[in-house]
Amino acid sequence: MYHYPCDPKARTFDGGKPYLHPIIESAFKQTLFYKRRSFGNAHCLDLFESSLPEKPDEKELPTGAVALIATAVYASLNDWSSGEQSVSNFDGESFTNVYALHTQVLETIKKKNAKKYHVLMHGLLNRIIGVKAKVKNEKTTAVEKALRLVDVDAMADSD
Repeated sequence: MYHYPCDPKARTFDGGKPYLHPIIESAFKQTLFYKRRSFGNAHCLDLFESSLPEKPDEKELPTGAVALIATAVYASLNDWSSGEQSVSNFDGESFTNVYALHTQVLETIKKKNAKKYHVLMHGLLNRIIGVKAKVKNEKTTAVEKALRLVDVDAMADSD
């Protein structure tokens, strides 16, 4: 329930707003979108796309990014599950099941209602970056954009 907006005193949460707990937005802002030149702003926004063909100019956060941040929040809360902090390693082996759960939840939302999935992911991105997330009007694919960052000549050609 940690990724839903909630009222801890009343012990209720808003099931119609998955991944909209303020901690999700805050975690994105503190990790990828902290400053104008942060990694997310500088390198990721151009790679984000819309899942709706009829709204190609409305970027969304990728499922994997939201699942990863939600998993990180889970791991942080888990460190306090005994009432005292016990720091654990945040690695794939320890939290694969949590990440897979979030990925499956988001993919199920997308399958059940693509428009609501889009509103969720596009809206969350808008709240994180503070502006309307629009795709530049170009025909470049996400793979082509990602490959612009790869320097093949600088890569090792042997172990």
